[in-house]
Amino acid sequence: MTEYKNKLAIVTPAKNESNNVYGLAESVAKLEYLPDLWIFINDDSDDDTEKKFRESINTFPSLKQHCTIKIIKHISKDKSYSLGNKYSSVVKFGLDFLLKYEEDSKIKYDYIGILDCDILIPENYYSFLMNKLENDPKLGIVSGGKQLEIDSNNKTSVTFSSRTHAPSGFRVWRRSCFNDTGYFVSISQDSVSEARAIMLGWKVRSYSDLSVTMRKRGDNFNYEYYGKSDYFRWIPNYYAIAKKLLMKMKGHNQEANSYYNGYCEAMKNNISRLDDELSRRYFKNRIFYKLIGK
Repeated sequence: MTEYKNKLAIVTPAKNESNNVYGLAESVAKLEYLPDLWIFINDDSDDDTEKKFRESINTFPSLKQHCTIKIIKHISKDKSYSLGNKYSSVVKFGLDFLLKYEEDSKIKYDYIGILDCDILIPENYYSFLMNKLENDPKLGIVSGGKQLEIDSNNKTSVTFSSRTHAPSGFRVWRRSCFNDTGYFVSISQDSVSEARAIMLGWKVRSYSDLSVTMRKRGDNFNYEYYGKSDYFRWIPNYYAIAKKLLMKMKGHNQEANSYYNGYCEAMKNNISRLDDELSRRYFKNRIFYKLIGK
């Protein structure tokens, strides 16, 4: 097991994930570098997610031997399984618990990560990212960049994240970057925090030679969410059209139509949009920032 002088804490939001928690625990237990603190958030599950998680971590002695595990319960009026405001509110609940735990325990964590319940990570996942972070002090947010997405028919498709996008469900922040950007409840907090990080001089990177296995995006919700999220973030209409066409060129016709329908519906209903000036400036000029590699 790789030892690092800096400490890593991760949070895992979980809503009705009893079928996934064993695989998640096994994946973490096999890591070359285990997180020092793991906060598991039971988001008012209707099934036995928490019970199955407790049973799973007891199956792998190395977890409790090398990692402090805290299981907390989140209760909210919104009982749905969804992204956006609901997801970010659960994650924020876990991050707030982390800050309080630090205060009480007098332990400071140098890196903070999110690991969703449907994500399986390879043995070198955190050791790879720790090496990247420790060798480049300007790196603020990092993640794997290759996704093996498994759909409801057990068919696997391979997708890649943009080099300057670290998906929320398996990312790691440098603590000082996290302190700079903050984390607040919004429709697309992963992209918002990235935009703030970039505008504040941090680098955001995903690495295509580091992969995760996950549930296919859109299996538990409609792709319209992504269109609505882009409108919320002030992504220009021409950019949304280009994104739709690119998705179609890749053969994702249904997802492309659903995405743009979500964007148009949000525009028609004139939904409230992101009011953070720093990230809004980034999204309005996204093509420029992409061209200069940010």
